[in-house]
Amino acid sequence: MPEIYLLLMAMHNIPYAATATLSNIDDLAKKMQKAMEKKKKAWFICIFSVPVRSLGIESDMSIQVCRMAVKTNYSALGSRIR
Repeated sequence: MPEIYLLLMAMHNIPYAATATLSNIDDLAKKMQKAMEKKKKAWFICIFSVPVRSLGIESDMSIQVCRMAVKTNYSALGSRIR
């Protein structure tokens, strides 16, 4: 689902766009660092997280659910640099 955001950002010529999840903090940190390097330019990062209360799951399961979302390709990870 978040990959549509990458397409939209590409259509608007945003210099850097990425998708990330809370279950992979190292990947998120790298993408944030790349975004911060784009000084005075627009950037966009869509971070997938789990609405714990809405889904009725325990908060300690949120990272596992994020991992499952990536594994099943519900929340695809990627980036685009222009």
